[in-house]
Amino acid sequence: MQLLRNLIVGLVAIGLGACASPIFNGGEKAQIIEVKVTKASPRIGSANLEEAVRYKTQNAAYKYSEEGPEHTLNLKITNLQITDPITAFLLSGNSSIYAEATLTNTTTGKSHEPFFVAAVIPSLGGVAGAAMSIGVDRFEYEQRLSGMLAEQTMERIYGSDHSERVANRKPTKEVSPQYPFSYAEARKEYECRRIIQNNKEVRQDAEHLNTEPDTSLLIDLPANCSAGDISK
Repeated sequence: MQLLRNLIVGLVAIGLGACASPIFNGGEKAQIIEVKVTKASPRIGSANLEEAVRYKTQNAAYKYSEEGPEHTLNLKITNLQITDPITAFLLSGNSSIYAEATLTNTTTGKSHEPFFVAAVIPSLGGVAGAAMSIGVDRFEYEQRLSGMLAEQTMERIYGSDHSERVANRKPTKEVSPQYPFSYAEARKEYECRRIIQNNKEVRQDAEHLNTEPDTSLLIDLPANCSAGDISK
């Protein structure tokens, strides 16, 4: 049910973004000098997701404008859905990312009305979609969605006409990612969280049914995982 709500919210966000007036329009000059990214839940995506979105969005912002009043952009990632066989079969094969954005003038301290942005990698659903999703690298998709979200956010702020004008523009500066973990570490951290969460849910289901956990559904926790990771 939660996934279905997220899909609906994402479609609404995309629809609103397509028809909403850009925040900076009519030739108004403005630039975004700092992008800050948070997650609504630490369980959303990998430990590197925030940094992936931050640096890609900042570089997109430099491409769109390096002139005018300075602004900061706050992005709160509210959901990330990477396709998997069960979700693809039952609901949708799409992969998506959703965020709430707030733009603030650094001189006046005034913030524009928050808005929602989303990016989607479309894919088939049903049996075919489930089969296709088996080979998906969730970290590669996370990176793709981060870049797509960056572009969608800038287009929402500056408008599609400006997006076309700067499509080939080379900004005078760019930032590099400062990932908190290597992607090898991020993969390990994600796998630990996945196993711990799976085992927690199996035990909770058994508790609700007043039975013993089905040991065939429990996954052995690798030695390099910590049970404390469930809090991450």
